[in-house]
Amino acid sequence: GVVEVDNKDHSDFLLLRTMLIQTHTQDMKDFTTEVLYENWRRETLAKNPQLAAESLATQVDTSVAKDKEKQLADSEAELMRKHEAMKRDLEEQTRKLEETKRQIEAEQRRMEALRTKNSSEV
Repeated sequence: GVVEVDNKDHSDFLLLRTMLIQTHTQDMKDFTTEVLYENWRRETLAKNPQLAAESLATQVDTSVAKDKEKQLADSEAELMRKHEAMKRDLEEQTRKLEETKRQIEAEQRRMEALRTKNSSEV
């Protein structure tokens, strides 16, 4: 018989090839970013002190910005927690007020019924 390598019904070659390419492509991207680029960057900065100072300033600015973003995210999360707590409290107060209103209306109906009964007896 004939095995067709490109036919998924006959072989797992396509799946294996795709998986290997994706895995190695990600490894190559990581290696390029973490090793090759950092080596090039270090050499370039060593050759040009002005670039090194600018790069350091940019790193500091980036670090400050990240810290600020984290503080803002924390503040936003705290505000959301407070908002939810206030919303729950408001809903509870609304529920209690509605219950009190129902009780008052029931009492008014009862009083009106007693007044009607007393008026008819007189």
